Amino acid sequence: IIYDHLLSTHWEQFANVPLTEFLDEFHHQAQLRIDELPQDAGSFVQRLIHYQILPSYRSLEGIRLAFKRIDYRLSPRLSAKETAASYFPLVEAQLPLLEQDFVQFFPELVALFKSQSRALPSEHWLK
Repeated sequence: IIYDHLLSTHWEQFANVPLTEFLDEFHHQAQLRIDELPQDAGSFVQRLIHYQILPSYRSLEGIRLAFKRIDYRLSPRLSAKETAASYFPLVEAQLPLLEQDFVQFFPELVALFKSQSRALPSEHWLK
């Protein structure tokens, strides 16, 4: 989730298309294929689209809400010990270090994808 946030904030550095255009196309393509997915996955994708989850990751408030959504899926036993939301202040405080890690790691991931992908550069969104 944090890397999704950081990717969205550094989007222009890595992508050939605007983030809103990419997300609109992702939502469109996901909607076209939703019937091919198992029921639980299809329901998840429907919620992802309906509640605009991926665009919400651009803000820290969106990340905080994502952590809370994780907590809803925790067992009562586990959530009595710790929650994802309880880590949000730590993540927020460490965000500059996480961002340093991201800007070092993500270009390597892009390079690996490009070297392994059979897609032509014009067929994907990466710079």
